[in-house]
Amino acid sequence: MSRPLLLAVHSVLPFGVRSALACGVLALSLAACGTQRPAAAPATDATPATPAAATATGMGAARIQIVAQSNEGRIHVALYASADTFLEEPDHTAAATPAGNRASVKFDGLAPGRYAVVVFQDLDGNEEMSMSAIGMPTEPFGFSGDSGGRLSGPPTFEPSSFEVTVGDETEVTVTLRTSVF
Repeated sequence: MSRPLLLAVHSVLPFGVRSALACGVLALSLAACGTQRPAAAPATDATPATPAAATATGMGAARIQIVAQSNEGRIHVALYASADTFLEEPDHTAAATPAGNRASVKFDGLAPGRYAVVVFQDLDGNEEMSMSAIGMPTEPFGFSGDSGGRLSGPPTFEPSSFEVTVGDETEVTVTLRTSVF
């Protein structure tokens, strides 16, 4: 369903139905994190910082620090480079194993601009966001900018986005939560 159509339908539905629809869209967004597309460069918790290399190529980097709920499972991160593809088709994905309830992934070779991330912790190992029978997330999730994902619906790109500049490594922290409330 396209975003304009989704917003139009959302505005005329009763609150309970809107909440269920919002959770369904959130589930689809988080499921996109589980799909594996190559990252701009290896993006794991072991990737060393390379700001000098980013400067030489006119690119930047983003390090995503994740505060997890536990050390279980894998953390999946989807990086989006535009509002047009946000929550639909990630530009890059990465995964890491949490340690000490934290994980870190790095995306190198990013063109300067605005980006946003969606993160979830795959506790059951199925490589996708698991949902309850009523469409509520059953695994921890989060967004850059701590935006959206509440009963009001999925976040939009702008409040979720952060800036990547030439030669710099932008650091973003995402704290995972277990509830849409």
